[in-house]
Amino acid sequence: MTLTRADVKRIEELGYKADDFLTKSEDGFCELKLVDDFCLFYDKATKLCTIYDHRPAGCKYYPITYHWTKRKCVLDLDCPS
Repeated sequence: MTLTRADVKRIEELGYKADDFLTKSEDGFCELKLVDDFCLFYDKATKLCTIYDHRPAGCKYYPITYHWTKRKCVLDLDCPS
């Protein structure tokens, strides 16, 4: 999930360090780190986001994502829900 500056600030205000949850994509965007192909903040036991009330903007709109090459919003067909 791509992160905005506001997303990073909001998560840091929860006490997390950017190095703990942020990684840079090949094209230079900040993204959430994955652990075993899941978001770092995904709790496998409860199947819930541990920072749900403070989640990134992209997570709020998921499974709608912005497709950079098509330049429009699309439905992520890989979404498990």
